Amino acid sequence: MESKKLYGASTQMTPAVYKDFYKTYYNEKLKVFKIVAEIVGLIAIFGAFYILANGYGILWGAIALWIGAFLLFYPRMIYRKPYKNAKDNSQTTHFAFFENYMSEKTKSHVNEYKYDDIQKVIETGKYFFIFHNSESVSIVDKAHFSGDVESFSGFIKTKTQYKKIK
Repeated sequence: MESKKLYGASTQMTPAVYKDFYKTYYNEKLKVFKIVAEIVGLIAIFGAFYILANGYGILWGAIALWIGAFLLFYPRMIYRKPYKNAKDNSQTTHFAFFENYMSEKTKSHVNEYKYDDIQKVIETGKYFFIFHNSESVSIVDKAHFSGDVESFSGFIKTKTQYKKIK
């Protein structure tokens, strides 16, 4: 493949990086679910107060209140289980971006991905999340990026399905 590197980066996978990724991933993936769960949760909480105020029973009021609280808070915490499983995986990944493909190198392996095969790229304030498929993602830390980040944003936008959030 081509040899002229256009951009480079490295990412030290720390618990904070994993946490940022999982929060972003689940916020994007479950956006509609979160809105519906919050609306239903609020309705359940108001229903609980109605049940308690009109004497329909403390048990039914407590159940409705618990369901409402669960629906309000669970979607905000859903990222925690995969985060706990991944947070101890500590490695440094080096990235090189060329005209038609990207390269990802760790201690144990080197992978090359054509831009046409990349599912999507999500840019946040701190990272580029490059989704190769539904189970594989590269996390590129902007803090350790060699080259102009804005220029890279424009470059990757022309090569993949791109979305900027936050």
